[in-house]
Amino acid sequence: MQVLRQTDQLNPSMNPKELASLAKLQLIDVRLPDDFEACHLPNAINNCVFEVSFVDQLAESGFDPSLTTVVYGANDESKEASIAAGKMELAGYTDVRILEGGIQGALLLDIATQNGPSLPDEPAVLDGRLD
Repeated sequence: MQVLRQTDQLNPSMNPKELASLAKLQLIDVRLPDDFEACHLPNAINNCVFEVSFVDQLAESGFDPSLTTVVYGANDESKEASIAAGKMELAGYTDVRILEGGIQGALLLDIATQNGPSLPDEPAVLDGRLD
């Protein structure tokens, strides 16, 4: 019988302020490309975890499975980073860390970001009534 473990317990987290202390690290933003374009951490590479080719794109981007790799998503409630860390572990990455708070946590701590065009407002959700 195989025992499944929760990815969050396998991969240590990293405080955004610790990023500067690592001499060599790979930083991956695993959110959707539009979200990445709107705001991301400097030197981050976008590789959306929801793409079927997520693991293949890691290899194509030249990521080294033996280096410290920090992944981040939108925030702690979104599970993109945990999902990405789990996929990376299965692909042989040995030191994957999840950025605490994701991009929202970095913004709250005034960590420098690179900003592009803003995302459009969320569309109004209709209640389904035909009044």
